[in-house]
Amino acid sequence: MVPAVIITLESLPLTTNGKVDRAKLPAPPSVSLVEVGSYAPPSTAQEKLFADIVMEVLRVDRVGVTDNLFQLGADSLHIFQMASRAVKAGLQITPRMLLQLRTIKAVLTELNKSEAATTKKPSAIVPVAREKYRVSANAK
Repeated sequence: MVPAVIITLESLPLTTNGKVDRAKLPAPPSVSLVEVGSYAPPSTAQEKLFADIVMEVLRVDRVGVTDNLFQLGADSLHIFQMASRAVKAGLQITPRMLLQLRTIKAVLTELNKSEAATTKKPSAIVPVAREKYRVSANAK
């Protein structure tokens, strides 16, 4: 784990007991974890829906479809929350997909491929002929 911000100070503020006074530490500057110029906004309804879920779970202001979820601060617990909320919203996204593919665009592309494969035209249903069985008098 790498900190998002490092601040250098001349000296740490101390309490009268000699401990670090955390209340007097300066607030870190606001930092966007998304690189400038790499933002690709959601364009489809699915992308917007899943981006909203990711923003809510990770508590970030914006998420691009090509942003790596782990670079945005996701961990395994967030992955399971995102997958659960996506399923509730009608997107059959699994935690495995999020762990392997890591971006909204890659996950939804894979989801659409798997849905297309499962919704192919079913083969013709062939009725099965029933055979008549005779029960012999000796069988019990």
